[in-house]
Amino acid sequence: MDSRRLQVGIDIQYREQDDNNESNLSSTPTTTPPEDLPEDSAGSRIDQVPGPGDEVVLRKAGESTTNEVQQSFGDLVQLLRDQPEREAAQLLRRLRKGESINNLLTRRRDDTPLQNLSSTVEKNAFRILLWRFFEPDLFLRGMLSGKVGSEFCSPLLVNAICALACLQSDDPDAFVESGELSTRGQHFHDEALHLWLQQDGRASIVNLQALTILAEESSWRGKDKLGMTFIAVALRMNQELELSDIANPSATALEAGRARARLSIAWTVHFEDAAFANGLLKVSAPVDYRLQDTPLLPDREYAWSGRPFSPVFIRYRSNALFRERSALTRLITEVNHLLFSPELQDSTALMRWAQAWDSKTSNWYQNLPEDLRYDKDLPVPVFELHAQYHCTMVTFCSSLDTCFQARSLDGAIQKVDGYYTAGEISISSRLSARRLSHATWAASMCRDYRERYSLRASVPFMFQIATMSAFALLQWLHDNPDQSSPSTGQIQDELPGGTMHPRSAFEETYRGMLASATQVMVARGALALLNQTASHLGVELPHQRKLESTIHGITWRRSDLKQISSIFPNYAQGSTPTFSKATGMEDILKEWENFLPYR
Repeated sequence: MDSRRLQVGIDIQYREQDDNNESNLSSTPTTTPPEDLPEDSAGSRIDQVPGPGDEVVLRKAGESTTNEVQQSFGDLVQLLRDQPEREAAQLLRRLRKGESINNLLTRRRDDTPLQNLSSTVEKNAFRILLWRFFEPDLFLRGMLSGKVGSEFCSPLLVNAICALACLQSDDPDAFVESGELSTRGQHFHDEALHLWLQQDGRASIVNLQALTILAEESSWRGKDKLGMTFIAVALRMNQELELSDIANPSATALEAGRARARLSIAWTVHFEDAAFANGLLKVSAPVDYRLQDTPLLPDREYAWSGRPFSPVFIRYRSNALFRERSALTRLITEVNHLLFSPELQDSTALMRWAQAWDSKTSNWYQNLPEDLRYDKDLPVPVFELHAQYHCTMVTFCSSLDTCFQARSLDGAIQKVDGYYTAGEISISSRLSARRLSHATWAASMCRDYRERYSLRASVPFMFQIATMSAFALLQWLHDNPDQSSPSTGQIQDELPGGTMHPRSAFEETYRGMLASATQVMVARGALALLNQTASHLGVELPHQRKLESTIHGITWRRSDLKQISSIFPNYAQGSTPTFSKATGMEDILKEWENFLPYR
């Protein structure tokens, strides 16, 4: 038998006896070196000056004693035995890559699971708390209770939160493979999937919260096919769960908390579904008929911290923002049905429907509460509301124009009285001008966000608005090779901030895409789509010196395709020739495999 295995077995046995107060034996005999050798020629030293009867240990500087080695091996075996299979496998991989046992164990001893989770949530609250996936106060209360069956915290929810938090974390524990960004949080993701299967589809608030988090986490990972599957399950579960009266005056504190958590996640599921569907150019599910137009939550101020990316500390009305996001959710759901439903409408009906929706949405945006209107110093959650609005408007203009052109209705639409037929401008030209205006406005937002929070503070909504706008601007650059300043007339009055030249706007949105591409796989794939489309269209990509360091190191790799399971669209399709018959990121990149630049 291997001597090290024998020592480990002895050590474990004695440690278990210590725990039971049955024995306090030492697994290593006492050794006493000669008293005249305080240090030998090889650099060995005596730990301390011995006294009568003291144990003396002779070792080289930095060398562990036999006791310590045995203790380390014993602790390692115990650690591996106690961990879930996936996490144990991750620890073994770290050992094989050269990490010392002592270093691994020290990190584990110093950081309890609760401390690890609290630290992960705190460092990544910037991203985790943007959407109302869970109520932080109720979640932390449930976590601190230590009850596995808590209504507001569960192992599944904890692993889902950590999986999302790790996606842009630099902590070594976030990596399954050291230095490989695509593996960050994968162990939490896998454990969450394992725990979800054990739930057998049970409907509960914490399971619904976990599913919505996993939907975003999976999509951000470049696997939106899986993400949309989570959303589909979450929508069905949402229908199964009761909705309590949030304003019930006789409710206990527990009942009130449960009602608040339930209402919040009910709206979040629909917002996530609507936003994802809009970005993927799909129909979203109708909003649950049980949800009122305006969630009745107390109008309180909450603190927002920009840490670790910015020292900004802002108080804002979180529940007021939640009400406006719920209103936007209804608007996005309506336009998704208008644009992407397979039901064919006649030209006049489609035009009037689009005008009515556009008027209602513009009215909503222009009448936002004063503290939620756009300003470059907004807290990030309010930035997100404005970014989602502009994403929706870019999709509206692009998809409606594509729809009209596909039906050859441009001439017929001009005969319809209303907003879209001002002067002699055709409907297609009008929609193109509005799309450009929203795209340049979004570029200004990207610049403001970058200057306020830095490019490292990459979040899904900034990636999405940068990507959609970059494709819209790419089309304009292709259609206007002389790149003269556009004349959009009335559009500039509607969006006074969108004054950036399209070329400068393209550079700004491209910078935002690059920042996200250094972090997550979906952005990496979207950047590959944009780069190859620009190459095919003959549009020069930005080559500013300050971008070169960012561009270096994120060139598309052949192995990246294995990480993607996505239907994320090429937004240039349908409006410009893209030499691809495929319609989703995964299929397009496979088709373009021989054209893509590899490193």
